[in-house]
Amino acid sequence: MNKLNKYADIISGTILFIVACILFIASFSILQRASSTAIGPQFMPQLVAVIFAVLSLCIVTSGIKKVCNAQSEQGDFPVSVKEIIPVVLTIALMIFYVAAMPLLGFILSTILYLFFQFIILDIHWKAKVYKYVIIAIATSGITYYVFRHLFSLTLPTGILF
Repeated sequence: MNKLNKYADIISGTILFIVACILFIASFSILQRASSTAIGPQFMPQLVAVIFAVLSLCIVTSGIKKVCNAQSEQGDFPVSVKEIIPVVLTIALMIFYVAAMPLLGFILSTILYLFFQFIILDIHWKAKVYKYVIIAIATSGITYYVFRHLFSLTLPTGILF
């Protein structure tokens, strides 16, 4: 295992943590308009930044454990193309999700994103496609209801919803 691969999780986790901190700090510049909601427009970016930071620290911790365990292992192999394809597809899908949000709206773009993400992550095709459709629709609907009606936040609307 070369040195860059050996420390990849530590490096990427640290970079992601820095990005999360920048996002958290930048969220304070979002202006709050006079409204009756208890949760302002800063809430969601700050929540995402905190979750992002926690997950990046998990990546760093995992990377440290991997480095410690790698010292005792012999014959490490580089990452294969088969392992990289889901990562590249996930990044492309995230870009599509962000680009489709203004046109399709939250509900439809989230359903599409979740459905295709489930297909990408299910390498062995153990589950049936209709389960993915049901889970994607339910998750999107529940998330929309919680943020729209419980938190009184507006989510992007598209051509249908």
